[in-house]
Amino acid sequence: MQKKGYELLENFSDNNEMKNDTLVNTITRFYNSFGLLIDDSNVFIKEEVFKNIERFKQEDWFVEWSLGETTEEMILFFYEGEEYRKIVAANDILAGKNHQLFVKTYKIEAKKLLQKLEERLE
Repeated sequence: MQKKGYELLENFSDNNEMKNDTLVNTITRFYNSFGLLIDDSNVFIKEEVFKNIERFKQEDWFVEWSLGETTEEMILFFYEGEEYRKIVAANDILAGKNHQLFVKTYKIEAKKLLQKLEERLE
């Protein structure tokens, strides 16, 4: 997540009387809550992806899979394997439900914050 503007505002407000400004406080709360939540979620998902790749590397078909080729063992693993079904279910919970909810909520709250900024600028 890009935070350059927020970091500039935070540094500026630390050195000025803007600490008591309600808009500055709203922006600070927004980034402190949503920014950390989404960043943590991104890290967790990234770790899960790497963990899955490490797991797949244990399979004889891994090299073929990386080359876009298929083998009978690979097809059985992906289409009939209980382990893979669990991996997909876990990823659906992490990315498809939790992370997506965080991002949707972030977007809604970011629009509200932009509206407050526009009102202040008028």
